[in-house]
Amino acid sequence: MPQQLLQRGHPVAAAAHAIHESGLCIKNYYFCAGVLTLRKAVDLWSGLYRDHFGLKLSAAEDLSLPSRLRKIAEHKPQYKPAIEELIEGLELESPDSPAKPSMCIDLKGAADAKRLALLRAPFERLHLALTNLWELTYSSFLPGAEQSTQ
Repeated sequence: MPQQLLQRGHPVAAAAHAIHESGLCIKNYYFCAGVLTLRKAVDLWSGLYRDHFGLKLSAAEDLSLPSRLRKIAEHKPQYKPAIEELIEGLELESPDSPAKPSMCIDLKGAADAKRLALLRAPFERLHLALTNLWELTYSSFLPGAEQSTQ
């Protein structure tokens, strides 16, 4: 059988896939995986935004996801509440720890539906914040889309 080589995917498809996968993880109560995937999705989305809108960032700002996100919030102030929620909720200020123990919830004894829904709600809010940002900017990132100041 011939060996197939992996091909680099389009950044827009990669971001969309990461957002989708984070939602699936959260829906299935895999909170640690959901948080890590959301962090990756935020990184991909912010990189697309930076590139498409030509944001000028220093090397240090570009390497720091929270700094990059705050530059986006300066560029588009109406995104600031969602961006701040993502920075705080995903603990992006301390990315060295992949997920705090509080994010890796033990579901033993969480059999009732109400308790499960309460456990999942904060993760769903973070996913919704990113999904809303994605929906506002997605069409701008498609190949052939004109560069704008959206």
